[in-house]
Amino acid sequence: MTTNHGHSGSPRINSWEDVTLTNLYKAIRLVYGRVWYLSLFAVSSVIYYAIISYLVAYQDRGIQFFALPVYFIYLNAIAGGFLLSVSIFYLLNYRIGYGTGVSVSAGSAVLTGIVSGCGCSAPVAFGVFSFLAGTSSAIYAIDFMSAYAPYIVSAIAIAEIGIGLFYLSRIYNANCKLR
Repeated sequence: MTTNHGHSGSPRINSWEDVTLTNLYKAIRLVYGRVWYLSLFAVSSVIYYAIISYLVAYQDRGIQFFALPVYFIYLNAIAGGFLLSVSIFYLLNYRIGYGTGVSVSAGSAVLTGIVSGCGCSAPVAFGVFSFLAGTSSAIYAIDFMSAYAPYIVSAIAIAEIGIGLFYLSRIYNANCKLR
C-alpha cells in the first residue's frame, strides 16, 4: 500500500489493488460483529422504508402506489441502512471523520421516496421543480422522473453501496488507527 509520503493528512489508497475482498470481509466483521451496529442497520433500514412509503403515500394522496417494483424500495432502504451504520462506525471509531455517509443515506431515502411515487401527482417534486425552473420545466422533469424511476433509484442504491464500500476499505486500512 502506498501512502502520501510524509504529507500531513490521511493515508491514501492509490489503487484498488490495496482493497482486497479479505480486508473488506474483515471490515464487515469488525463493524457488524458489534450488536449495536447490526441493530442500527436493521432499525435504520426499517425507518428508511417507512420514510419512502410515507413520501409515496403523501404524493399519491394517501394511496401507497409504487411506480416501480417494490424490491427497488427494499434495496434502497437496505443500502441506506448499510451506509448509515458503516459511516457512523467510521465517524465514532476513527480519527479521520467524514460526515458524508450519514447525510447521503438520509437524503437518498427522501429522494427515493420522491422518485418512487407516481410522477403524475408528485406535489413534492412539482413544487421544488416549479420553484427552481418554472411550471413547464417541472412537468418535463416529473415526466423524466416517472419514465426513468427504476434507473434513478438503482443509481441511488449503487451510490450508497459504493460510498459504504469506500468506508469499509478505509476501516481496515493498516494506517487508520482506532481512537
